[in-house]
Amino acid sequence: MRPLGTARLLLCPLVCVAAHIILLTDPGQLLAHVPALWETGVPTPAPRQNHKADRKYTMDVDAVMERFLTEIEARRSNFDRIAEALLVFCMWAVLIAILAYCVSYFCGNEDDHWTFALVRAGRYFVMPTIRLLHRLGILEAAAYAFALVVSAQGWRCHPTEPDLGVKTSLVGGAAFAPCWP
Repeated sequence: MRPLGTARLLLCPLVCVAAHIILLTDPGQLLAHVPALWETGVPTPAPRQNHKADRKYTMDVDAVMERFLTEIEARRSNFDRIAEALLVFCMWAVLIAILAYCVSYFCGNEDDHWTFALVRAGRYFVMPTIRLLHRLGILEAAAYAFALVVSAQGWRCHPTEPDLGVKTSLVGGAAFAPCWP
């Protein structure tokens, strides 16, 4: 085995496990050096309106919907917002892939087509770059660092939202699991 491969297989897991142990024993020491992924302030309560005054007047549909959406938004946690963003990203990725396939099918598969330019760029630029980053161990180090940053973010959550901290730390643990060789 090459020395670089040995360092990647042994050093990254040992450093990440040591950082997680420090996170468990003395989180303040590690949280000072690990960047925050998002701001974990106190959630703002939903604005309350005078319902008696609303009954006197005929309510506009837009005003009712605005109040409803404001109340729903105030109840959502940061974890819900991130999960929604990932879901929307996945839906858009699938739609773009379907659209690209349809355009490729209806335009014909000719060598001068734009989809073949994308395939060639992926084959001759993206894949060699990913292989090089993998060979140098940068992808593995980035995966371990991401798992550590997400786990540390769980410690930063506000005490009024303990479920958010637990869920965030579990996501960090789940991200740590595929990093093992």
